[in-house]
Amino acid sequence: MSAAHDADMPRTPYPAGKRRDAARSNAFLPIEHVMRDKRILNRSCRLMAALSWLTWLILCFPSAIAAAPYVPDAYAHGKAAYYDAASSPVWLRVANRDIVILRSTLADTTPLQRAQYANARIDRLTDAELGAPISLKEIIIGDQSGIGVVLGSATLFVLTRADLDPLAEESLEDAASAAAGRLSSALKAMREQYEPKTWINGILLSIAATAAFLLAIWLIMRLKNHIRQALERRTLRSLDKYVVRGIDVMAMTRIFIERITMLVLWVLLFVVGYVWLAFVLRSFPYTAPWGDELAANVIHVIQNLAQGAIDSAPGILTVIVIFTITRMVVQLLNTFFRAVQDATLSVPFMHPDTAGATRLLVIILIWLFALALAYPHIPGSDSLAFQGISVIAGLMLTLGGTGVINQMMSGLVLVYSRALAEGDMVAIDDTTGVVTYIGLLSTKIETHAHEELTIPNALMVSKKVKNYSRLQASRGATIVAKVSIGYDTAWRQVEAMLIEASRRTVGVRQDIEPHVLQLELANFDIMYELVSYIEQPEQRYELLHALYGNIVDVFNEHEVQIMSPRFDAQPDYKVIVPRVRPPAMKPDSDQSTAATR
Repeated sequence: MSAAHDADMPRTPYPAGKRRDAARSNAFLPIEHVMRDKRILNRSCRLMAALSWLTWLILCFPSAIAAAPYVPDAYAHGKAAYYDAASSPVWLRVANRDIVILRSTLADTTPLQRAQYANARIDRLTDAELGAPISLKEIIIGDQSGIGVVLGSATLFVLTRADLDPLAEESLEDAASAAAGRLSSALKAMREQYEPKTWINGILLSIAATAAFLLAIWLIMRLKNHIRQALERRTLRSLDKYVVRGIDVMAMTRIFIERITMLVLWVLLFVVGYVWLAFVLRSFPYTAPWGDELAANVIHVIQNLAQGAIDSAPGILTVIVIFTITRMVVQLLNTFFRAVQDATLSVPFMHPDTAGATRLLVIILIWLFALALAYPHIPGSDSLAFQGISVIAGLMLTLGGTGVINQMMSGLVLVYSRALAEGDMVAIDDTTGVVTYIGLLSTKIETHAHEELTIPNALMVSKKVKNYSRLQASRGATIVAKVSIGYDTAWRQVEAMLIEASRRTVGVRQDIEPHVLQLELANFDIMYELVSYIEQPEQRYELLHALYGNIVDVFNEHEVQIMSPRFDAQPDYKVIVPRVRPPAMKPDSDQSTAATR
């Protein structure tokens, strides 16, 4: 066997004083070949490092996993096979650093064995040999040629053309030179790893970084309170005692500010903790690659964000221009429709009652058109994720929007049919009240008992709506009172008494004469209907109460019997209230005294 081949084979037993701890270079050596004192020193060093950053490492475990040394996807399977298949490509690692990928079998030595032999040779090096210069030399093993990486006079490993990445345009000389450079850095880290000065400096820097980290946390917490108080003062000042449809806007705004402040707080804490962790890891030779990887990840993210912002600038500018023009058009249309709705502007093709709904429809269509124009220019709109969200949103609207669209169309029918408007006194089946709100989905009515009823618009369209306020502008709203009077009283006298009762009622319009209709000639009585005009339809029930009271008083004054409800037989006396009522019964003096006590 040649000397070059012998360089790739382990030599046992090891010379005394030349064995290294396996952990220094991730060596694949049995534990019995490791010196006891070196093992204790290695454990002590790791324990001191763990005391500095283990707590935060546990909290940021996902970040630590993401910060692991990068392996190309093409070799991910090979790296996993490091432990399963000896012939698969493997990484040669020294001092927690990736040196080179070994892919080929050299003189019946698999990549796994080659990595083990190289780590074994490095472990046998003394401190003096670790500082020797690294050189390259051509080596021929059998029918294979390669370049050996030599430390001093010891060949550590050999690279052949079969070890090169077939997808990378890299020469064997360049690959060997790059591997030698990475090996030099790893050996330097190995020398520094066991120097007390390096560990003292690392521990001191970690303590200082931890103190700065705790100070930053304290400042962030203080800053959070100041920011939240400032936002609450500036925002809630204009929302003092402001309630929208029964919702306390102040409370909702305060909760929103609290959530936003907490989100910003956690983002700042994560950023500060990430920087602290990267700094602490870089303070120790063994964990320095992890710290470098954390820093590289941040730089990579910042570069991607900056490049994405630059690439998206034209599209964002186009979207801003489209939305700005759309907003100007919407403001102009808002002014026009509000003028029509307030009757300050009259147009032949639109009624003031339908101007509000028309304004809403036109504005929605304009914004949808603007969104369709801006969609291709939105950054990420052509991505699969964006398209997937669009498909899901469309599916949700299709499956769950049937009932909502039905209600919305019914609401438009109510508005454009002008069957009712806000403030109208209406009767829907057995419900009578004032319309307080007409929306796309429902209509709200307040009854005389101060109860708010919410009726779906689809139900409103299918019901008969009686509007007492629609003709108020011409002759006023009406109230109707019906009474039954016997044939023994002249109908002209009944009509005069009913009109007199109407005139006595406060709230009934006196400029429009009430009128009386005879609705039915029954067996024992005549059904009369009194129609009076009122100024405020929302007082319908109060005015009916007063009108009925005046009707009873007027008929009692003229000793005319009211036969509602109808009698089955006429009594011997008239059913009227006497002119002089007996005095109210006074409570017994003894009972009153007892009650007072």
